Amino acid sequence: MRPFERFGLEHLGTLALLAAAALLLTSVARKSREETGRVHAAIRFPLAALLVGGLGFALSNSLPLRGLDWLDILPLELCDLAVLVAVWALLSGGPLACELLYFWGLSGTLIAMLTPDVDWGFPDSRCLAFFALHGAVAIAAIAMVFGAGIRPRPGANLRVFWITNAYAVLAGILDATAGKNYLYLRSKPSQPSILDVLGPWPWYILAADALAFVLFWLLMAPFTKTPAAGRSPNWLWLMAIAMRDHDGATTGRQSMNLNRAVPIAYFLLRVVAGLLFFQAGSVKLLGWFGGMPGAPGSAAPLMSQIGIGGALEFYGGIAIILGLLTRPVAFILCGEMAVAYWQFHAPNGAWPVLNHGEPAVLLCFIFLYVAAKGGGDWSLDALLARSSKGRSTGRS
Repeated sequence: MRPFERFGLEHLGTLALLAAAALLLTSVARKSREETGRVHAAIRFPLAALLVGGLGFALSNSLPLRGLDWLDILPLELCDLAVLVAVWALLSGGPLACELLYFWGLSGTLIAMLTPDVDWGFPDSRCLAFFALHGAVAIAAIAMVFGAGIRPRPGANLRVFWITNAYAVLAGILDATAGKNYLYLRSKPSQPSILDVLGPWPWYILAADALAFVLFWLLMAPFTKTPAAGRSPNWLWLMAIAMRDHDGATTGRQSMNLNRAVPIAYFLLRVVAGLLFFQAGSVKLLGWFGGMPGAPGSAAPLMSQIGIGGALEFYGGIAIILGLLTRPVAFILCGEMAVAYWQFHAPNGAWPVLNHGEPAVLLCFIFLYVAAKGGGDWSLDALLARSSKGRSTGRS
């Protein structure tokens, strides 16, 4: 039997097949939304039955290898719980079930399919069960939300985020008492995964939690009304900006309104700049990504100029990514880059191209722009401002 090859033809072909199935079922569900519901039932009930049967097969296939531990029968892995939530959502159509399915299915489940924890390729039964279950969960999430039209309610991303954290606390208690590794809270998976780039234990847990917050927020974006437009932004804003004018009507020439790409472009600029600073700070503050030059795996002393700079970059980068306290944080980081250029680069030459100070100059002016503009529409600052305005309006 052949070892599983990540992003090989077999892997990519499976992902493409699952994506095609999701699009097909979603299209059928959308077209039948106003009919008697028979087509919906013909999609939802067989998909629920497939999930139940697949979960039973996966458990029966893996239990002999695990020694028939009773904890392995319970749905304590997030993917197992997502399967049960998908069945619940498919059979009931309840809003909370569909919200959990949507955020879990299109974040953790998709990431799991991109970095599958399997050793052998098809037709290995474990590989088949893995992609069948994970793929069915993702398909169910897309079909229920975009096909059946059961959209997340306001605040659903935060609601699911806190439910996920509560589940993580319970999983952590079980890990500590039973010696398990649910949610990979005690150690990373044996196969390469996204956790490998999030730092060592236990820091990767906090980084994964922050990543989940951002992913949930992005998944909520298609259903969040923006103050400027007063309607939901296009889900594929940058790739297909709807070819509409500001009133939403299609123009005669089908011309693309690039002004609508400005908020998403600024969001990407802010997030990428924050990620670059987060990485630089994690090297100095925590010794991640190889650690300090000349001392692999080591961090700079905290109460040193490099250590303080690392703290500013690490926590400031996170704040910039989230768009939290964006203006003051960006102003501080702009000043840090100015100091870095004149202290470490300018003495080595008159021009940035000669003293290798181009990144410092570029980031300095990027953060100056961010300090002037603020977090933008897609930021925690904007979310908190809208919430505060809503509460003030409600009291008045």
